[in-house]
Amino acid sequence: MGDTFDYSGLSTNELLKLEKEYSRKSSMLNTKQLGLKILLNSLYGATGNVGFRYFNLHLATSITLSGQLAIRWIEKRLNDFLNKKIGIKKDRVVLIDTDSVMLNLKDLVDVFCPKDISREKKLEFLDAVGKKVFNPFIDKSYRQLAEYTNAFAHKFHMKRENIVNAMIIVAAKNYLCRVWDSEGVRYSIEEPYNKIMGLQMIKASMGKEVQKAMKDAIPILTEGQESELQDYIKKVKSTFNTLSVEDIAFPRGVTQISKFSVPLVKERIEKSTDINEIKQLEDFLDTKSQIYTKFAPVHVKAGLIYNDLIERFGLTQQRQKVADNDKIKFVYLRKPNPIGEEVVGFQETLPKEFGLHSYVDYDKMFEKSFLEPIRKITDALGWKTEKVSFLEDFFE
Repeated sequence: MGDTFDYSGLSTNELLKLEKEYSRKSSMLNTKQLGLKILLNSLYGATGNVGFRYFNLHLATSITLSGQLAIRWIEKRLNDFLNKKIGIKKDRVVLIDTDSVMLNLKDLVDVFCPKDISREKKLEFLDAVGKKVFNPFIDKSYRQLAEYTNAFAHKFHMKRENIVNAMIIVAAKNYLCRVWDSEGVRYSIEEPYNKIMGLQMIKASMGKEVQKAMKDAIPILTEGQESELQDYIKKVKSTFNTLSVEDIAFPRGVTQISKFSVPLVKERIEKSTDINEIKQLEDFLDTKSQIYTKFAPVHVKAGLIYNDLIERFGLTQQRQKVADNDKIKFVYLRKPNPIGEEVVGFQETLPKEFGLHSYVDYDKMFEKSFLEPIRKITDALGWKTEKVSFLEDFFE
């Protein structure tokens, strides 16, 4: 079926069947293109590996340099093209990546669009510029590159991806932007698409309340003021302190918990006849803890501490111990506390018998779950997450 097929004569059932078929084909083709991309990237990596039969450092270098040439080629030509069109000489390339270029077109909109034009009209204008102006220009420029490099064939093609109204760049491949239009999919002003690259601001490992608070912070970060963000963080912190231990705990999957268990490692030492293995395991035990070994990840420590407490308080009949591949939650504790540890884990709820609820470190949990991810953005903006008082303020 081509693009000109008339679907109006189809019944609802036929349309649903067609949607299902196209959805399956779309998923299959997307998987195929991702597989080919990974395969090609692997081949590039292999050419730079001395163990590969067809290792050739010149070939690997040429692939890298060709990619750099291609993206810098279009960066320069787009800048020159826009300088000529708008009549103002400046660098409008905000960001270049392996295969993408981001342009600041505010002055283009200011020059060619009336001041009272609506957001929708601006988006239509930019969409039309992308299709009717940039696409042909980019194609022509890359054909020139193909001729310049005596390429076997012209293979570079670009298309417009996102139209954004605000962007914060933290580092290479680390940025946040508010998207109004993504490849033709239009978003409302109230609910734009937040594209987050490399910053891990909203993760499944966060509690639902923190995820929501982080999402609501994005408009303030991209369009608000520093003081607004500081007031918002203060409000979020106040709400965070009222949540239950279970709501603020970090969810994690635990693997190889037996590897870091002191009692189980001691068992292996007793059974082993290999001197080297015994020495390695004994070095592993060189710690003050009788529960977990050295190098145990914090969530594994939490799981092992939970298991120890279950036995200590005689709760093995009511509670299951944490085993390999189990899901747990854990929280940080203030010191000093009754168990002398910095963390404790649990599966569904933190047992009251442990007597640890009043020792949960809400400040540290808030710091790690909310403030640390947000500071990656505020540092780039030069903002502080809380108001800072100076000596001069006292005299005002």
